[in-house]
Amino acid sequence: MEPSPPRSYALGHSAQELDRLRRQAEAFGPFTRVLFQQAGIVSGMRILDVGSGSGDVAFLAAEMAGPAGEVIGTDLAPAAVEHANARAQSRGAANVRFHCSQICAHSAHPVRCPSMLASTSAVSSPYQ
Repeated sequence: MEPSPPRSYALGHSAQELDRLRRQAEAFGPFTRVLFQQAGIVSGMRILDVGSGSGDVAFLAAEMAGPAGEVIGTDLAPAAVEHANARAQSRGAANVRFHCSQICAHSAHPVRCPSMLASTSAVSSPYQ
C-alpha cells in the first residue's frame, strides 16, 4: 500500500499560530504531565513524538526523560520543525531534536523508541 501524500495543517504555521499552540500547551501542561506519568514515561526513555508542531509536548517528554533519555520529534511542516529546533537550541535542550518527515518514511531506517506520542493535532482534524 502506497502512503498517502502529506497534507497541510489547516491552521497554518504563522508566528501567531505557533504562539497560540505554545499557550495551549501551557494550559494543558499539568494534565499532559500526569498523563505521561500514568503512561510510564520515566528518566532514560527514548521517545518518538509524531506531529510535534512547535515542540511543546516533546519538550515536556524530554524533561521527564531527563538527560539520559531522548525525544525525537517529527512533523510534516518545515516551518514548525525549524521553529521547534530553534526553541530546543534556545532552551539548551540537548536531549530533543526535530525532523521534517512522515513516520512511514522511517520504515527503511527503523528508530528504536519504546514509547511513541501522537499529538492531538496529528490524529484529529486540522489536517485536510
